[in-house]
Amino acid sequence: MGTFGFAFFATLPIPLSLEDRMNELFTESKGWHEQISAFHKRLTSGNEQESAISLQIEEAKSKAVKSSQGAEAALKDASDVLDELNSFHEKVYGVEDDDGKLKGGLDHEIKTRISALDEFKIEQKKVHAAKLKEVESLLPGATSAGLASAYRELKDSFNPTIKTYTGIFYGSLLGLFLCAFVLITKHIGLCV
Repeated sequence: MGTFGFAFFATLPIPLSLEDRMNELFTESKGWHEQISAFHKRLTSGNEQESAISLQIEEAKSKAVKSSQGAEAALKDASDVLDELNSFHEKVYGVEDDDGKLKGGLDHEIKTRISALDEFKIEQKKVHAAKLKEVESLLPGATSAGLASAYRELKDSFNPTIKTYTGIFYGSLLGLFLCAFVLITKHIGLCV
């Protein structure tokens, strides 16, 4: 075998007797038992500074359950608010069609009304311009006709007065002429 073979066997562990092995295992199990007992004691009972780990776990579980219930309630509230916001969004902006374009909604209705009002405004400007042109074309004739009509009425109202005073004037002239003729003649006679 040589030196190489002896060195190989020197590195191998020497088997222990069964009794030694049993004592070793018993010592190990005793240490583990002490550790498990200490851990069990820490789990189930506490001291003045800290409560037992099992109580801490129960408290943490209770807090986690309460937090979970609060989170579920908050999630439900948030879901309700999200539903309301989605409904509001659909009312304002409309619903997407298959192409991804928004159809309907207040935004579409407002744009439609604004374009209709713009068209109505343009149409009304045209109607207003036509009416204004028609009124302006009739205004000079209406003014001349109005003045002529008023002049005729005023003239007709003075006609009887003018006729009366004209008759009096001619009557006075005739009377004056007759008086002057009588005064300048000495004798009126008929020649035969």
